[in-house]
Amino acid sequence: MFCEEQRIAEITLLTESSFSLAHTPKAVQQRIGVGSTKFYALLKSGQLKARKIGRRTVILDSDLCEFLGALPVALTIASAGKGA
Repeated sequence: MFCEEQRIAEITLLTESSFSLAHTPKAVQQRIGVGSTKFYALLKSGQLKARKIGRRTVILDSDLCEFLGALPVALTIASAGKGA
């Protein structure tokens, strides 16, 4: 019973976070798996855009998707070992 309730809570959390229009810097760092230093370097370089709402900094979901879509495609281990 507890596992079922926990699973429903996790699905709800994933669904809500998947459809957010804007994210906090901490949430973006967790979603893309980078620390503060790398995150703020991405902002400074212009690769990732942040917006201000008063004193709050947010990253629009569309800007996050654009950033992720512009990342280079990773080579698979199998194709990296073959001569290209």
